[in-house]
Amino acid sequence: PGQTGSIQARVAGGTDILVASLNNLLTQIKYLTYLGTPADESGNRIRVDASGNVYLSGFGGSAAFPAGAGKAFPGAGTFAVKLDTLNNRIVFATYLSAGNGGGYGLVLDANDLWVAANSTGANFSPTPDAFQTAFGGGTSDVILVRLSAIDGTIGYATYFGGTGSEFANDLQQDPYGNLILYGNTTSPNLPTTTDAMSRSLAPSLITTAYISVLDGGGRLIYSSYAGGSSSGSFTLGLGLAVDKMGNAIGVG
Repeated sequence: PGQTGSIQARVAGGTDILVASLNNLLTQIKYLTYLGTPADESGNRIRVDASGNVYLSGFGGSAAFPAGAGKAFPGAGTFAVKLDTLNNRIVFATYLSAGNGGGYGLVLDANDLWVAANSTGANFSPTPDAFQTAFGGGTSDVILVRLSAIDGTIGYATYFGGTGSEFANDLQQDPYGNLILYGNTTSPNLPTTTDAMSRSLAPSLITTAYISVLDGGGRLIYSSYAGGSSSGSFTLGLGLAVDKMGNAIGVG
């Protein structure tokens, strides 16, 4: 069970999210809480700020997801959550979109929280300055959302995808504040830039990796396919790291 006074002391049902803090020797639990509903939830990414606040992205299974300030949950979908573990409260719990599995990319900088997730196009509202305002097609597009790290207010939201299906598996920020998306696509017309390594999906491929870079204002500055060309093959972009020079290193 969660600790006395935690936000949620017991599992609500199904699979719930578990948030736990351990001491630096990993020998003692300092804080523990559940977060969930009678449906199934998953916590996919986690970040912590200098004050000890915890930020989560993942998948909420129902409209009964624990309330906080932010956009209410119309049903199951991707969320962004901020927890004040010192005072055992949800600062915000913001619904982002219906989707497949929730948010798999989470970046916290000085002022903002960035979430990359997979969306079916339902219950998602791009902002007027979005790079892509309409759902591209297939079963899923990537969405990229910037929220205030203070109160969860959405400041920027865009789709990213072609007529096939896109999935975001990681999101990193380089030293210059650019956001780097890494995942996989089945689209023959994924948005790419003129300096891309590859601007076309080989017809024989089933799915391939992509890497795309947007600046802090949400403008696309680089995008490329990043897979092979063997007939019938899969290339999945699964994990990404960025070094202090801004070089991106991907694994898949």
